[in-house]
Amino acid sequence: MRMRADRVIFTNFMLLVAFATQVRAHDATTLDAMPSAHGGQVRMAGPYHIELLLEGRGAAGVRPIRVYLQNHAFEAVTSSGMIGTIKLIDGTIERSITLKPTGINSLIGSGSYS
Repeated sequence: MRMRADRVIFTNFMLLVAFATQVRAHDATTLDAMPSAHGGQVRMAGPYHIELLLEGRGAAGVRPIRVYLQNHAFEAVTSSGMIGTIKLIDGTIERSITLKPTGINSLIGSGSYS
């Protein structure tokens, strides 16, 4: 009976270690330390890795925003049929920018923001 209890304790310990490692693998500090596919900032959103790129200024101060979608293995996830909204807050100024699919796994929108 003692051997069975030891196995249960060991199994529970290993599950706890695996869970803690998996959670840490997706925290902001860990994601910031990893290179991103397109040079943007990566965060988790549900089952996706979302990579955000704020691109250079265009005409009249309008700047494109691009979001890339990847799964947990950092493989491209199709953006076909998706739409999104980014809310930018700068002090008391709030802007919403609609994102539409472009390319295989990205969404793009544009707006005026600093």
